[in-house]
Amino acid sequence: MTRQLTELLGKDGILFFPSWPTTAPYHNQPVFTPLDFAYTSLFNVLTLPAAECPMGLDSNGLPLGVQIIGARNSDRLLIAAVQQLSQAFGGWTPAWSS
Repeated sequence: MTRQLTELLGKDGILFFPSWPTTAPYHNQPVFTPLDFAYTSLFNVLTLPAAECPMGLDSNGLPLGVQIIGARNSDRLLIAAVQQLSQAFGGWTPAWSS
């Protein structure tokens, strides 16, 4: 699967995935339930680089983000993509600022 994704991505391809499958849990709620970490663990197992991109807050004031995945050794591309998306969509915003 790693080989297939690497071929698909080429030198300058990136994939976007949700950072988390649901909105952020409330304080003192269980963080890990079955399959919550499926999006992140998949790319760890495949040894592909991934970056988290903060995208501001949702309508409830909860943090939004997207995970960006690239081919091996595409770290600079991922960092550049995170910088561009963060600037365009609001980036990291403290939850208490809304």
